[in-house]
Amino acid sequence: MSIVTEPPPPPGSVTPNPVYADVPDVPVGGHPRRDVRDGPLPLLVFFALLVYLGLSVGWWVVAAVVGIVLMIFLHELGHYTTAKRGGMKVTEFFLGFGPRLWSFTRGETTYGVKAIPLGAYVRIIGMSNLEEVEPEDEARTYRQASYPRRMLVAVAGSTMHFIQAFILLMVVYVGIGIPTDSWTIREVSADSAAAAAGLQKGDALVQIADQPVGKFKDLSAILALASGTDTTIVYSRNGQQISSNAVIAERFDADVEPAITGLVSGDRLVSVDGAAVSNYAQFSSIVTIGNSYRVEVLRADKLCGVQATVNELPPAGTITRGFLGVSPRFAKARQNPAVGATRSIGDFGRVASGAVSGIARFVRPNNVGSFVSDTVKAGTGGTDDAECRSLSADENRVMSIYGFGKVASDAGKDGVGNFLELFALFNIFIGIFNLLPTLPFDGGHVVVATYERIRSRRGKRYFADMAKALPIVYAVAGIMVFLGVLALFRDIIDPLSLGG
Repeated sequence: MSIVTEPPPPPGSVTPNPVYADVPDVPVGGHPRRDVRDGPLPLLVFFALLVYLGLSVGWWVVAAVVGIVLMIFLHELGHYTTAKRGGMKVTEFFLGFGPRLWSFTRGETTYGVKAIPLGAYVRIIGMSNLEEVEPEDEARTYRQASYPRRMLVAVAGSTMHFIQAFILLMVVYVGIGIPTDSWTIREVSADSAAAAAGLQKGDALVQIADQPVGKFKDLSAILALASGTDTTIVYSRNGQQISSNAVIAERFDADVEPAITGLVSGDRLVSVDGAAVSNYAQFSSIVTIGNSYRVEVLRADKLCGVQATVNELPPAGTITRGFLGVSPRFAKARQNPAVGATRSIGDFGRVASGAVSGIARFVRPNNVGSFVSDTVKAGTGGTDDAECRSLSADENRVMSIYGFGKVASDAGKDGVGNFLELFALFNIFIGIFNLLPTLPFDGGHVVVATYERIRSRRGKRYFADMAKALPIVYAVAGIMVFLGVLALFRDIIDPLSLGG
């Protein structure tokens, strides 16, 4: 959480009142100033920039930015509310960092917006023994609060993320609906059998190779039988049935990755060392086990050149599947609140479990090292066609706020439900991540409060010496900044995509 403290002042100095550090305590007339406001111009400029962003790159980008800011605001609101209810003194509540754009002071708290929208913070006095406060305020410090109240403040940010996630999932399931088996074509891939057959957005598949097409999940089995052949495709458009022919292409599934290093799930063959190939049988007739080749593939509708090493040549049916080149748009069915709540709780648990295992997997030294080396290679041109990588090939990748914003805006283009569901998943992940048991995360404050509670005896409070923890704080913060900068750099030069 972004609860901040200030370093102690030099011995003998006077600690200024943090609420009125920027304005006189007593203005002309001798009356205490209790409500101070900055001019609205900087804030208007900020909103004008959002409008410009919407007009230039799309309103879903603005929606993603606003969603992230709102998520952060609610996180800090949780800390603020529980601290105030717990009798603690809160002197600042700001969105963003850096130069102040707009603020006002009401009572003992200054509220406002700063120029760099990379977070938010709440300033609660006396977070540790390192911070000096006025004697009359000592009773209202965080460190003097009871253990339950400190715990409530510490976990309030993550709790707000979990509440947001549950509400968003309920909105999706009850207000928008969940996908049914009924579907139409959402998108047609370029240079695919579907494109050759003339399929368009909104069409409904009826038959492929005389096999009726029902559920989308059954399409793979039908395509597997027709793979590599000239096939009749029947589809419906505006109530009329249309018949066309096209050759069903092949693409690799995930089992290709250990067999042929350099290829990933979803790749479609184009050429091997300059020789055109259209299927796995042709590829197998050209290559030899143990050798490396320059292979061109279609990856997420982009032509990519990769260096592929053939480790083995499994049977075609074990590593390939038919590829038509369509993505589905499912009809939605709204759920009643009871079903929506049950489904939301179940999905919450599954995502939370996945987030915990994902974080545990990433923090292994070899995975962190892989992320760093891959990012450096991508930035120096040391990888083949880095712009062609897909999301499925980046399991050990860290996503920056910029990267998430881009993915969220892409999700929004596919529907409000997808946008809200992605934000729900992100809230669950951030809520769990903030509970990591080390400072400066929320979980670190939980650990410190619990340690102090255990060490307290017979009514005598024990206060941890936070000076001893500063090296850990600086080390963890340094690592997070380093990984954050790398993640931002990677997301700019090698943007993630939901497609592929």
